[in-house]
Amino acid sequence: MWISYSTRPSLPFFEGHPDIDRVVTFTDTDNANPWRYVRRVFDVMRKTRYDILIDMRATPRTLLFSLFSLRTPYRIGTRKPYSRLLHNYRVADRIDPSLDMVQRDLLLLSPLERLGPLRLDPTFRLYVSDKDRATYRAYMEGKGVDFTKPIVLAAVATRIEGKGWEMERMVGVLRHVIDTFHPQIILNHSGYRELEISLMLYERMDYDPHILPEIEATTLRELRALTSLCDFFFGNEGGPRHIARALDTPSYAIYPRASVGGYGCPATVRDTVASARTTSPPPHRYPCRALRPGDSRPRLVRPRTHDAGISGLRPVASGLWPG
Repeated sequence: MWISYSTRPSLPFFEGHPDIDRVVTFTDTDNANPWRYVRRVFDVMRKTRYDILIDMRATPRTLLFSLFSLRTPYRIGTRKPYSRLLHNYRVADRIDPSLDMVQRDLLLLSPLERLGPLRLDPTFRLYVSDKDRATYRAYMEGKGVDFTKPIVLAAVATRIEGKGWEMERMVGVLRHVIDTFHPQIILNHSGYRELEISLMLYERMDYDPHILPEIEATTLRELRALTSLCDFFFGNEGGPRHIARALDTPSYAIYPRASVGGYGCPATVRDTVASARTTSPPPHRYPCRALRPGDSRPRLVRPRTHDAGISGLRPVASGLWPG
């Protein structure tokens, strides 16, 4: 089976992925010029004849793939009023708010049951090449990281203002982690605003030597390598947590309450997710499902204080490093 995946070249997550045969990239120039974009889609679809096309967004731009491939027997997409003419299989994958994004995406495969029974796998994975991993490990060692000691990647800032957990609660949890497990903590940040917040936390923690502010991932490729080299992820829900999940790095993530219903990637036995009131309380609240080692059913975790965050994180971290 030949699988192609369309993305931007700035998102190198799927390079070398064993389940993907071809990555089709669209540059910023392609996306900025409508005529160039249309021509690019036309060229892509004419060069390869596809038997199945899955449109996970069904926007006017993505519908062009179906328009230029009308001979494809299975043109599947999320159900929208305007997709009727181009998608011959339209799936209502956004009706049930209890489903996370992975479960919703898997619903798009349901038309293929006509071909035979399906075995759906909800896990998703990213891979890091040995070269990228070795290069970034050398960089970390050059900055003083000791790989014989625990390494924690902490996302204390968020790209969206108001989405992050309160600073003082983050400080309280990280102090407990340091006092109990004595790890090396790397603060993940992207852009000036997140860097500023990370340095503010570092200052509030009295420049604790367990925190290594000089370690940074300047590209998504480096962030993927960094995450693969860490023993644990802690912090706000977002892209870094998704990367940790895809690399099977154990994690404890804080979700804004409004985003946990049908949001992001699911928890597994190697990570826990928690809903919390963030710096800007959202208007809707949904329960959050969390899995811990040994759980047969999801467990609700709501760390309203840093003590509650500690009680939720402790059993996860203790399984990795006895305090």
